[in-house]
Parts: sequence; structure tokens; C-alpha cells
Amino acid sequence: MPATTERVITYLLVEDNDEHAEIVEKCFRYHKLASEICRVKTGTDCLTYLAGEKPFGDRNEYPYPDVVLLDIRMPGILDGLQTLKAIRADSRHSSLSVMILTSSERDLDIDRAYKLGANGYIVKSDDTGEMIEKLLHLQNSFKTFVRLPGQKQEPALGSQKEMQGEPALPGTVDSFVHCNPDAAFDLLVSTYQKDRDETLELLKAMEQINVTRFANLVRRFCLEERNLFAGGQDVDWVFIREVVMEKLPRYMSLNKMAGLVTSITAVLESNQASRLDRSSWQLWQGFCRAYLNQEIDLPAELNEEVPNPLPWLAQHWKNVAIGALVVLLALLLGVIVREVIRWELW
Repeated sequence: MPATTERVITYLLVEDNDEHAEIVEKCFRYHKLASEICRVKTGTDCLTYLAGEKPFGDRNEYPYPDVVLLDIRMPGILDGLQTLKAIRADSRHSSLSVMILTSSERDLDIDRAYKLGANGYIVKSDDTGEMIEKLLHLQNSFKTFVRLPGQKQEPALGSQKEMQGEPALPGTVDSFVHCNPDAAFDLLVSTYQKDRDETLELLKAMEQINVTRFANLVRRFCLEERNLFAGGQDVDWVFIREVVMEKLPRYMSLNKMAGLVTSITAVLESNQASRLDRSSWQLWQGFCRAYLNQEIDLPAELNEEVPNPLPWLAQHWKNVAIGALVVLLALLLGVIVREVIRWELW
């Protein structure tokens, strides 16, 4: 049986610290990993390298990478996050995996990195052994779990996706599409906790790519994490309306939708009914009635009809106007009397 050739993964290390770079390079070299690693020191050089421009024009010497390992704190015009933003803005690099490799543990940096499209975030360790262990785990992940594009080549100016008019996919969407369901679910939950608007954009993009994965992940999210959007101090009516009511019924059977909506209704009724306005509750009532053949009652505090003041004003507007005029005249008279008294005293 002929031996299979293990694919070599090419990394581009963007790191200005020589000591840190040496640890990474030694790790791949000494452990004889099926990998090739190239290095640049600044964000500007990273973009030049990816574009294949001088002095990185020779792809035999400077091959286009499978994975970019990107530091955040770097000298020059562009730091790591600005470099990441520039990479994701270029449709030629839409399928390129970018991993942040940095000493920063700040939540702000982590949040910004994922929002800008990082595929992962690795914190450097001062312990060389621990750092090597992290790099070995990273290599093993890319060799075992992560599917990289089958044929690696330098993207031409005006990539195929760009010429076909397809939008470039941000790194977080790539993660949804290619990683395993549990990892995609964790990414959905963490994104929702950080930025609800970004979650809606992410789900919208994923729906266009893989409807089955979209429906299964959202259904699981609604069943397991319904307290995030239907409980607590803030009911996310935008998510309920745009995702649960408008999108899921297109892809779910009535039986699955019945269990889903029953669970959400239970959370709404149990602790936050009063935080949803009457019109939203009525819309939810209509949804349950139309799709699930179920009736739910409005919360008691919303069942009381709120009197409409407009008919009363239509009948008594003259009295209201006269009363307002009397009040104004009284105020004016008070001002006049006060001034007269002041004049006599003076």
C-alpha cells in the first residue's frame, strides 16, 4: 500500500519579538512537524507578504500561508488588530485562517479580535514548555480537526469570489461553517453575550451558506439558552421576532416548532411577562395560534384595557382650552401685581 504524503501546513508568523519568534520556530523545527513557517515583523510586511509584492514576490521562497499567527503589540503603522481588519477587508484572503498569538489577556483585545474576524486567540506563556505545548496543540488541531482549503495558492488580483460577485466571508462565519457543531454552538453563545447585533448578522450570513446548520444551531440555542433572550432583565424581542418567528418556521417541522415555542413561552410567562409590551405579546399570541394551533393568554397586568384619552379630548377640548387660558391669565396677573408692589415700595 503506497504511503500517503502528509500535507505541509504553512504558517506566517507576524512577530516583532525575536525571543518569542525563536520559541515558535524551534517548536515546529525540533518536533519535526509537517509544517513550514515564515516570519515578518510588522503588520505592513504581513500585508505585503500576503499580496506577493516585493520583497516577498517569490512564492517558492515565500509561500502563501494556510494560517497566519498574528501578534497584537507590534511597532510600525499597523498593530495586530489593524492588520487583521485589513486582511478581512480584502476578499482575496477570505479563506485564510488568522490566529491571534499574543501576550495580551485583556477582554477588550479578545472581544475586538473576534469581532474583526479572528479564527482563534492564543495567549503566550512565559513558560517555554507551556508555550510549546500550546503550539503543538494548535498544530494538532489544524492537522486533525480543521479542514483547510484543499489547494493552496496565491490569490490573484480580483479573486474568483470577487469576480463572481460573492461577498467575502468573515472569519467567524468560516468557523460556523467548518468547525464541529459543539464549537459552532459555543461560538454562537459567546457572540450573543458580547454583541446581539453582530449575532443577527452572523446568523444571516450562515443562513445563506448552510440552512441545515443554521436551523439546528438556532433551535439548540433557543432550547438550551432561552434564558439569555427570553429571561433575565431584558427580553430580546428583536431576536424572538426576526429569528424565532420569521426564520425558523421556514426550516422546522411543526412538531419541532411546537416544543421550541412552548419552552420560550414558559420562560416569558414565568419571570418577565411584564417586560414585554402588549403589542409584542399579541404578536406572539398570533404566532402561536397560526403556526402551532395553540392559544396563550396575555399576562394579567396586560389584560386590563388602557383607556384611550383621545375620544375624551375630542368631547371636552373647549373646557380644556378655557382652563389652560385661565391658568395663563392668573400667572400673568400675579406677575403684574408683583411688579406694582415692587414699584410702590421703591
